[in-house]
Amino acid sequence: MFTRAANAVIQRAAYFSELDMLGDADFGVSVSKGLDLVLQRLSVENGDPDVGRILTLAGDTFSMEVGSTIGVLLGCALTEAGKAMDGRKTLDAAGLATILRAGLVAVEATGHATVGDKTLLDALEPAAVAAEVAASQSEGLGEALARAATAAEAGSEMTIDMVAKVGRSSYLGERSKGRADPGAAFIAFFLRSMSQPE
Repeated sequence: MFTRAANAVIQRAAYFSELDMLGDADFGVSVSKGLDLVLQRLSVENGDPDVGRILTLAGDTFSMEVGSTIGVLLGCALTEAGKAMDGRKTLDAAGLATILRAGLVAVEATGHATVGDKTLLDALEPAAVAAEVAASQSEGLGEALARAATAAEAGSEMTIDMVAKVGRSSYLGERSKGRADPGAAFIAFFLRSMSQPE
């Protein structure tokens, strides 16, 4: 699922950079670079890596190789999620909820942003809540992913009418309205891509 979603994002790099025109316009390039490197490193892993190892490897890659704000944020989010899932060989709804919540807490602490600031948190927070609800109702991973993706998509859509309060686009004030935050759009797209059947 991770590979499928990563490849889907890489193929849409230009779209995510276009959303980032109010910022540095490099979001798609940065994220696709990081994901491509992660896939390369996973391909040479010895044995079958567990969920925590995949996330930790991804986090280390983004932190060390992607020189941008999103590299730092995703690096921290993935690393913390990896710690929370260390040794887990399978993924279920509860595991997905754990990953999303750990990533959310890490991004909040690192980026000093909150929901409503027009950042990836506006998609990540509702996705985490949706996964937690699915887990509490003993739903399967597929349903949890679908719920999380739908919630993230709704959160991403809401950022279109938001005023950016952090990052470079925040300098534009009201002019930052009119397009979705690239980070929020990325979270929604990644989760939806993970939820799609092969």
